[in-house]
Amino acid sequence: MEKSEKLNFSQLRYQCLAVICVNMLSLSQGYSGGWVTPSLQILRSENSPLESGPITLLETTLLGVLPCIGSLFGTILFSIISKHLGTIATMTLLAIPNMAFWIILIVSTSINVILIGQVMTGIAYGGICFCVPLFVAEIADPRIRGFLGSILNLSNTSGVLGAYICGAFLDYAHVPLVILPIPVIYLLSMLILPETPSSLLRQNKIEAAKTSLQFYNNGNDSSKSGFDADVEIQKLQSVLTERELTRQEGSWKLILHKESLKGLSTGLTLTAIVTFSAVHAFTTYASDLFTESNANFDVNVSVIIVGVLNLFGTAASAALIDSLGRRKLFGLCCFMCSAALAALGTFSYINNQGFDVASFYWVPVTCVSFFIFSSAVGMRPLPFIYTAEILPSNIRHIGTTVIMLAFTLFGVISYATLPYFLSAYPLQTVMWTYGGVCTFGLIFSVLFMEETKGKNLNDGS
Repeated sequence: MEKSEKLNFSQLRYQCLAVICVNMLSLSQGYSGGWVTPSLQILRSENSPLESGPITLLETTLLGVLPCIGSLFGTILFSIISKHLGTIATMTLLAIPNMAFWIILIVSTSINVILIGQVMTGIAYGGICFCVPLFVAEIADPRIRGFLGSILNLSNTSGVLGAYICGAFLDYAHVPLVILPIPVIYLLSMLILPETPSSLLRQNKIEAAKTSLQFYNNGNDSSKSGFDADVEIQKLQSVLTERELTRQEGSWKLILHKESLKGLSTGLTLTAIVTFSAVHAFTTYASDLFTESNANFDVNVSVIIVGVLNLFGTAASAALIDSLGRRKLFGLCCFMCSAALAALGTFSYINNQGFDVASFYWVPVTCVSFFIFSSAVGMRPLPFIYTAEILPSNIRHIGTTVIMLAFTLFGVISYATLPYFLSAYPLQTVMWTYGGVCTFGLIFSVLFMEETKGKNLNDGS
């Protein structure tokens, strides 16, 4: 289908439904990430439901760090599995570690067992972040690929908000029960959805691949829409054959090619900008930021505000990413995030100089809120969408693995250093530092990012 053709939802609705199905686990995964923040208040208290009593500082740190470590292993594990089993089959297995985490929370009162569960949910997260963008890249029409790709972050953010709300109003023991049906429904959906055409062709299942291609294009045929499954299968076969021939040279050697190095370095730089600007860590430590800014908000209220802003920002991202484009959206949001952090840093500096800023009490809350919203619109979703589009097809699988591993490593560093910065340096120093990273992101988008909106990922390039 040509890019100039008018978008017809009747030809694409199965793609939308399929992506919603695969992202149901992302919803559950977001809920598991959001579970930590409200639960910490209970687990630290004298009324802790754990058999060992209130958790220690080390155990608190491990609750945040272990999912990142698990994600590292999950990315590697499911990258290997996907090569042999296919995309849908691999995503079916993702339900196991996610469901295991919720069962652990329901049946165990041991912090050590819960920490093991945190590793397992991290493994699921790493697999989700690797498999879902590849699934979207394999089945989505170029005209809505950005929108479908953004559903990953939208569903994850919705899960986080759901956990914040449930954690604020439900008993600790009841919070996991709310989400447990979701991975079960996801698992049933994976048993119904056909494997992707690319995965089936790699297994030499040509007829099954044709059936799958027709399914994901809503059963369209040439007599109705101009869509010809036979022609599309031939195109895809040619691309996969070319990829296999180049892969025989050695995937790692192919990374050394100029075009591959350019795509990989762009993806790694983008990932570094997003993680080291602390857009992810800020969400986790938002309550601390509100406290530092003297907002005097209730902890549960503040995290719910963060969750709502995340959700609105992610929804805006889904609406804008295909119309405005990746490059413009990323650059614009880097500018807005930089401005918000610069303003908060300036406010903190003036306050520390002894000036009376009582009448401007709303500034810190507004700056933090604007930063979280802006980062959700164009910064946090980009690594999961743009890197799958910028990499040449012959290293897309292995390149995505490398970038996801880097994303996990950078994330661990960001989560570990933010609390230290907040305790060791004045707030303005912290804000201006992260604002400088966002400014670099703006410069990077202008000078080095290419627009991938509407790019055909199955054209062999």
